[in-house]
Amino acid sequence: MLDREGYRPNVGIVLLNARNEVFWGKRIGQHSWQFPQGGIQHGESPEQAMYRELHEEVGLFPHHVEILGRTRDWIRYDVPEEFMRRQTVNRNQRVGYKGQKQIWYLLRMLGQDHEIQLRATAHPEFDAWRWHPYWIELETVIDFQTRGLPISTLGTGTLYCCQFFNTSAYLGNAIRVFAHTMKRSLCTIALTLILAGCFSDPLVDGTDPYAPTVFKEGLSPLPLNPPNKKYLVPFVVSQKTVFTFAVDTESIKIGNDGVTRYIVVITNPSGGQNAYFEGIRCDTFQWRLYGTLETYQQWRTNPLGQWLPIRDNVPNRYQAALAKGAFCNLATQEKSFSKVVKSLDPNNFTGLTPIPQ
Repeated sequence: MLDREGYRPNVGIVLLNARNEVFWGKRIGQHSWQFPQGGIQHGESPEQAMYRELHEEVGLFPHHVEILGRTRDWIRYDVPEEFMRRQTVNRNQRVGYKGQKQIWYLLRMLGQDHEIQLRATAHPEFDAWRWHPYWIELETVIDFQTRGLPISTLGTGTLYCCQFFNTSAYLGNAIRVFAHTMKRSLCTIALTLILAGCFSDPLVDGTDPYAPTVFKEGLSPLPLNPPNKKYLVPFVVSQKTVFTFAVDTESIKIGNDGVTRYIVVITNPSGGQNAYFEGIRCDTFQWRLYGTLETYQQWRTNPLGQWLPIRDNVPNRYQAALAKGAFCNLATQEKSFSKVVKSLDPNNFTGLTPIPQ
């Protein structure tokens, strides 16, 4: 997918650990290291693409990281002809192609190293990974990706920073972009490219279809009726829970606001049941309780309902099971009701994952 100027939309990820070291992945079969990155698919926002690439290449989910910042505008670079010739056999595939434009994200890893899984998908990008200090020699960066750098970053003086993130406070604590007497060293490849964002341009017409949007939640009226036993589909949550769980497929509503709403029924070992009307956001991996079914079969609004992180390491992890097994494609909401219902089939359900010891 190219824009009108011939650039392929792309996201890049700088992942930091607690020591402010950055994640490097080694490309399969090559002695070259890089940050996770990949193309933005049709209909994706940059943030959705970032979370998808994070999982496909590193095996992490949204709850494993926090976003510290992102570049404000697109960073563009042209791919030289000799590189395109090596990478593309069919020259017709390159008609109009000039290079890539990127949005870079700075993430803090909240999870543990053992949660990094390079083979999370059938087509891994890396065969090894490491944490690396964020200073490298400029000569190690591929040449055509540094041509857009401001002159001030290539000299021997201070490395100047513009407001390329939504807030500069994050970077102040995460990575020190002000570096005196830096000589020939620069920040990591991603920070080098991020600096180019100080002067990158928006789209020609002044609108950016990939710009981040503010979440605006739609109306969430309570169900009119109790859960319908005819449509209750059981699903497995974990091997450590003593409860059983079922979702009322008739209640599932896939909202245009990115929220999938549903009724879940939880049965305790004595046979007692509780029903809850909830919602799940895939982009942030959060859930919200809208209402509870009272004993007299009437729904009561939860006045303190707020969006909470979905917990994936507890025995009663039913929101995580629904999100991973049916409602979400990584960080993207599943829009097809039939696919959601099919995924809930006990023979197809993939929401069960081991609980860490």
